[in-house]
Amino acid sequence: MAAAAKVSEQALRLRERLHDADPTEGVSLDGPAGEALAAFAQSGVAFVAADPAMEQRHRDAVRELMACIKPTAGAQPILNEGGIYHGC
Repeated sequence: MAAAAKVSEQALRLRERLHDADPTEGVSLDGPAGEALAAFAQSGVAFVAADPAMEQRHRDAVRELMACIKPTAGAQPILNEGGIYHGC
């Protein structure tokens, strides 16, 4: 019974942190990537974990994904995930 109570307390703390989570915490980008990051934050997406390393990996992944947003000659930037393809 004590183990279940401990898990429930941890779940409640995580839920509280999720409610207050800032998806842009630790991520700072300019230009089109910064605009996409702001839109991402406004979308309501949030992530928390019991392990701080998991939360850091999520912040790193958000930063890496947003850094793939590149300006184009047109009005809209594009997501250039994975770099240039040198195929046929």
